[in-house]
Amino acid sequence: MDQALEGKNGLQLRYAAALANSIKDGSEHRLKAFEAYAGTSHLTMNRSLAFALELADEKGVYSTFYQRRDAGLILPDGGEWDRLREAADSRFFGSKKEEIRFAALSTEGRGLTSYGECTFIPAERFVSHRTSFSEENTAHRLKTRGLPPGGQPLFQPNELADWNNRAQLSVSKSAHQVTPATPDADFPQLILKPGANTDQDEFVEGHIYGPMTIHSFRSISVPVSSSRFKKSVIKGLAEKLRKLSITTSA
Repeated sequence: MDQALEGKNGLQLRYAAALANSIKDGSEHRLKAFEAYAGTSHLTMNRSLAFALELADEKGVYSTFYQRRDAGLILPDGGEWDRLREAADSRFFGSKKEEIRFAALSTEGRGLTSYGECTFIPAERFVSHRTSFSEENTAHRLKTRGLPPGGQPLFQPNELADWNNRAQLSVSKSAHQVTPATPDADFPQLILKPGANTDQDEFVEGHIYGPMTIHSFRSISVPVSSSRFKKSVIKGLAEKLRKLSITTSA
């Protein structure tokens, strides 16, 4: 069976099981409401203010960790997450790992500030056709479960989705947290729940394959102030983004 079809069928079965369980426990109405909410979700990518300033050059390219490392622009610290990242990406993406831009599924413009104070929201028309999802961070999956034996994948087919099935993946992942009394106000954190650090963040991870530039984004939020940059620099960045028709909070 084709791997993509196997994954889609696997997710459909998992999603159907989640709905069946919700009927049994009386939470079907709330779970369907959550699914509708998840259908409005978008991608967020958090990076530093320094990265945003660099990207704001109209020729700026949103480079990956590996591209920046190999070009000598950054030096990995050799810590646990660097080792986990490379091992997980090599197993999950293979030779394509250097072309993957990572994102978090989110709603209402929320981002994971543990990855950077600026929240980048890609325009759907530029990324939806080349984005896939896993139900959690690939490096975190490796940390908590280790490398699967015998070359097996990090994720089962029913733990993955394409753009059109991201809501079903969210439902399948979080259905056990939805009760007959779950209010709408709880829905955002069922999709993205920031922690105290990257190790504690809970989210559905998006994988965007291929190049991105400043023009790939519809919104970039920037902080009001920074300990590293003058307010005039931040205001200049916000003005430049507005001239590029990119919504900004500053």
